[in-house]
Amino acid sequence: MSADDEPPVRSPPQEARLSTGWIALAILAGAAAVYLGVRGEVSEPEVEVPSPPSPVAGSAAPAGKPTASASRRGDPTYSNVYQYDYVGPEACRGCHAEQYATWRAHPHARMNDNATATTVVGAFDGRKLRYGDAEVTFAKATGDYVMDIRRGEETVRRYRVTRTVGSRFIQMYVGTQLAGPPEEAGNHPQEVKLPFAYWIERDEWFPQTYDETPGTPEWTEEGKLARFYDYTAPHTHAEWSRSCALCHNTYPYAERFGSVGQGKILGFPKEDIQLAVARDEPKDERGAAVLAPWQLVTLGISCESCHFGAREHALENAKISFVPRGEDVVFPKADATLLASARKSPYVINSICAQCHRAGTQGPTYPNGAASWNSGEARDLAAGTCTSQIRCTDCHDPHRAGPVPGGGPDAPEQIAACTRCHEALAEPAAAAEHSRHADGVTCLDCHMPRIVHGLSGVIRSHRISSPSDAAMLAGDFPNACGLCHLERSRDWVVAELARGWEVKVDLGEAQAGGDQPLGERYLAHAEGVVRQVAAEAYARSPEGAAAWSKVLPLLDDPRPPTRMFGRLALEHMLGRRLTHEEYLPWAPPADRKVQVEGLRALAPPALHD
Repeated sequence: MSADDEPPVRSPPQEARLSTGWIALAILAGAAAVYLGVRGEVSEPEVEVPSPPSPVAGSAAPAGKPTASASRRGDPTYSNVYQYDYVGPEACRGCHAEQYATWRAHPHARMNDNATATTVVGAFDGRKLRYGDAEVTFAKATGDYVMDIRRGEETVRRYRVTRTVGSRFIQMYVGTQLAGPPEEAGNHPQEVKLPFAYWIERDEWFPQTYDETPGTPEWTEEGKLARFYDYTAPHTHAEWSRSCALCHNTYPYAERFGSVGQGKILGFPKEDIQLAVARDEPKDERGAAVLAPWQLVTLGISCESCHFGAREHALENAKISFVPRGEDVVFPKADATLLASARKSPYVINSICAQCHRAGTQGPTYPNGAASWNSGEARDLAAGTCTSQIRCTDCHDPHRAGPVPGGGPDAPEQIAACTRCHEALAEPAAAAEHSRHADGVTCLDCHMPRIVHGLSGVIRSHRISSPSDAAMLAGDFPNACGLCHLERSRDWVVAELARGWEVKVDLGEAQAGGDQPLGERYLAHAEGVVRQVAAEAYARSPEGAAAWSKVLPLLDDPRPPTRMFGRLALEHMLGRRLTHEEYLPWAPPADRKVQVEGLRALAPPALHD
């Protein structure tokens, strides 16, 4: 698939609309410019109205606005879910200049983008990466960003990068295959997630199999490499139109009702909302539903992902609606009370965030139901004890970037989200008496511990729970008390909960070993994510360099994510990064063993004192 054949997707930030609505949209854009210009708040430049894009192969644009019938319970007076309801972020800029500016700087705006000189942050400068007995070259060729995978003189795969995914910590890539089995160049025009990603802060390429789906039978290094080489088609990669595109872009809410995403991306509970009339969906060459590029409003997350289609608000000054509305939208809960207070409603606000932040996790679910990998925050919050009282926006400004993994103290507004209901604990003295800690421990440390894999670090669980959860303790899964007191045992935690908080924990038929240090049990846990969480906990523990020999074996762990987190922990103890000569997480097993033995002598001096 050549660059000329690719559906033209505008970036940043404008994306193609329905071809049937181009003339109407141009008129609306002109009306917005006149309206905003009359208001005199911002002098808007002339906006080029793009030409209609070529449709995606095997798909057809849905028909125009559906016709209402008397049997439907939708709202025919206002709609914000159909393709023609979306006007793009530039229409918001005139009245909401500050929010527009902060959004442009937010990672949301760059969650997905076209691969250009301004969006690609990966080092496509000719550098090479050894992976098994193959060599990968990242370079530019005839204006394209290319990943070239060779084994000797044989081309294993060659990909052209078409899109970027993310830009804050790690940037991943989407592209098409140019060469490799089962046929020759250009044989697979589908855009797929590519097998290598770029760690921005580290200026380092690494194999995407680093986050290969856990939960499968323990796989060997050789088996992993065999799967990498024996792909029979790029369909074994995640296809962009079925995966990345669903949560990383803005598109009409009505498209979420279809089979793409299987109802998991509605945000609002699927039993609460539906579309009365089935919509025609774009299909790929196999007849499966996809999200086609021409359906997007923008690449990346923009205003109307959260605010829904703003046509009537932007052009007619109608009041914005924070719930999906339209003549085909059946939403019994959207009564007058909800519509009037939607901005303050945890149900509404959390459902909006849940459109993307309830993704299926790649790792196992903890015994308390919490996700062990990121992107499931909204689902975890909904399952916790405070779901009816707290909104995502109580802690997170949707227009500004959130905290980095493991970074800094909790923000005042995050603590205030707790004490708004728990007023008796608002004063520091009362909070210290309740927590029995006066050294900076917060509500979040005990009730939202750092136990979630966040790609480049461990982040907080959003399932608000208690350290006394018997299922977590019984299975030696990360416990808030144990993550700080790594040298203490499970029996000690149970005794302290009873003594300090009068909470009796019944572990039932818990496995043996209740008197062993929890940190050591975490490091030896059968679940890789627990070992990763333990590595990060040891890195920030008072043990410091003394934990070196405990974490070191993780560098030879069978799972790539655990090796990566072990490396990060040891680097924190050492105070510098390990070079690839000292340790390479994706080196062949025999080479890794030699490197790990060499690192025993590299332990920080405190270990030898």
